[in-house]
Amino acid sequence: RAHNKKLFRSCISHIRPFNYVHITGNRFETCADIVIRLGTDTYADQDKWQRMVITDNICKTVTSATNCSFALLYGKNAVVSNNIIEDINCTSVTTHEAWAIFTKCRWATVTGNTINDVAAPNSSNGGRAINIKGNTRAESSAPQGYDVVVANNNVYGPGDEIGINISQDSVLVDGNVVDGWVNGIVTGINSFNTVSNNLIYCPNTTSGTYGINCTGAGNDVSVIGNSIYQGQFGIRSVCSVAANNWQLDNNNIYDPSEECIYAVNVATLTNFSVCGNHFTKRPCR
Repeated sequence: RAHNKKLFRSCISHIRPFNYVHITGNRFETCADIVIRLGTDTYADQDKWQRMVITDNICKTVTSATNCSFALLYGKNAVVSNNIIEDINCTSVTTHEAWAIFTKCRWATVTGNTINDVAAPNSSNGGRAINIKGNTRAESSAPQGYDVVVANNNVYGPGDEIGINISQDSVLVDGNVVDGWVNGIVTGINSFNTVSNNLIYCPNTTSGTYGINCTGAGNDVSVIGNSIYQGQFGIRSVCSVAANNWQLDNNNIYDPSEECIYAVNVATLTNFSVCGNHFTKRPCR
């Protein structure tokens, strides 16, 4: 175990093939760009990086005019757990982003992390505390990123964009606390995703804040058993291309400034279930 202090710019970067990497017990302070980078954004090489374990690290203050993050991972079989990550700040005025944890990695688990203050206030894309991306099973233009579990993380604002962002298939987002983000949890153009049992507090505002934002055209999307407080809308549903089997069931939604559930589906959504929810204020439209 190493206990490092005042490391700068890409503290750990490994792009050559590996079969096992364990990064644990480090302290990173006042860094730039990407603190831990494993692999590259190349589909043909995605199986060269596997069995990554990043646990029990502390990261404080990462600043960059480009994309910046605590961990950026490509490949397969990753565990990112029990890290404390604070103050990730992108100063870009264009489209760069800030992330605490970014994966384009199949078969990953992101669990038990505590994340505070991830922002890109001057960028059009903003910050995303946990960003799950990559190609789907059927795509081959970049590393794939399906079959991911994001569970039992504490994700605190102030955050200027998204607490947990899911742009991938077959992702379970369960039991997280997400507090102070414009969008608590976003699940994008993906299938077989489940967002369940999360506790979400949104900023108390009248414009542009969503506890859970379901966007795109994925099939078999489940939003179940979440508790959502304040924001403009508790759950927003936007189906842009024909899809099947969305269920927004058994959620508790308290005191949004407008609707508890706001469905603005512009394409045919077959088998759309809204059942067993508990609402305060306006139910839905």
